[in-house]
Amino acid sequence: MNESGTEKERLAAEMEREILGQLRQCLNNLMSLANGIKVAKERGDESPVVYDRPPDRAANEYILNRILGRPPSRKTIADPEPAQLKRIDLSKVPRERLETMERWLAEAYGESDRADTGEAD
Repeated sequence: MNESGTEKERLAAEMEREILGQLRQCLNNLMSLANGIKVAKERGDESPVVYDRPPDRAANEYILNRILGRPPSRKTIADPEPAQLKRIDLSKVPRERLETMERWLAEAYGESDRADTGEAD
């Protein structure tokens, strides 16, 4: 590995140690932002805490993601090409399985009341 790669690794490790030392505060900042923050707030007998600039949500997320890793995100499933679609002969599917599939679809598309009562369009 070249000298610049070694220096980058050293700086990254140093930065991560610094972040780890302040991880609790970063998490508290993020929770405050999620719950809404006051720019000035009284703290007992002390003078009020006033931010020139409130904590930054994106900066806190970056710090948390750097140490803990990114949270999983939803994956988008692309529609298959027509040639990839498999045709199913529904006349060969047992009746109870069809009813189960209909119920699942109705629940997925918010039509569970109609599926339970057997109403149709």
